[in-house]
Amino acid sequence: MVLLTLIARVRDGLILATSIEGGDEADHNMVKYTNQAKMIFRKLHTATVSAATVESGPYYFHYVIKGPVCTLCLCDKDFPRKSAFAYLEEVTNEFNSQHAPKIDQVTRPYHFIEFGSFFIFF
Repeated sequence: MVLLTLIARVRDGLILATSIEGGDEADHNMVKYTNQAKMIFRKLHTATVSAATVESGPYYFHYVIKGPVCTLCLCDKDFPRKSAFAYLEEVTNEFNSQHAPKIDQVTRPYHFIEFGSFFIFF
């Protein structure tokens, strides 16, 4: 199961969009994992491998880099890796098709927060 999805600009790690988080007890732990995702984004650069998996406790972070953006999701360890990367590819392609020309001009985090509604279709 995909628990969290974030999209960030590769050159500076600026978060552009995120999945909509609910308000239950599990979200308390999501703050920890969101902070870990931000650390991953800060370490990215254009020479970073274009797809990877990072283990974090009972979860995996999977990410793909395409063009100026990195899309990352947090999944349960039993969620199929192939499904996670298929999801990331689809989200990244849709995001780039809608927002690619504007990505470099963005100066504030979560500028494309309305894209979060796209995540609910998965």
